[in-house]
Amino acid sequence: MDEDFHLSQKGLLIGTPNFMSPEQVDGSTLTPASDLFSLGSVLYTLCTGELPFQAETMSGLLHAVADKNPTSIRGLNPNIPEGLADVIEKMHEKDPQRRIPTAAAVAQLLKPWCK
Repeated sequence: MDEDFHLSQKGLLIGTPNFMSPEQVDGSTLTPASDLFSLGSVLYTLCTGELPFQAETMSGLLHAVADKNPTSIRGLNPNIPEGLADVIEKMHEKDPQRRIPTAAAVAQLLKPWCK
């Protein structure tokens, strides 16, 4: 289970562990909120050049996704606008009910930084 963090492993995980949502790690029902969490991880990586959740082992990585908060985006890249960092942070809420509710709402919130 500690072989490759970048790919699903046959019979073990479905999804890319670095971009899984906490509910996916926990084996809970997945909803569109799970996809928004994963999108938040992609945006985080684009803004910082780093993965939001990192660990030495697969079990450590899954624990980080489920229980830890990523390092502040602006702490890693102070050039990222505060509002953009706030949107991504909201996408990384551990509780799916506290995330931005829809992809359309995310798109609307991201408009100021899209040209």
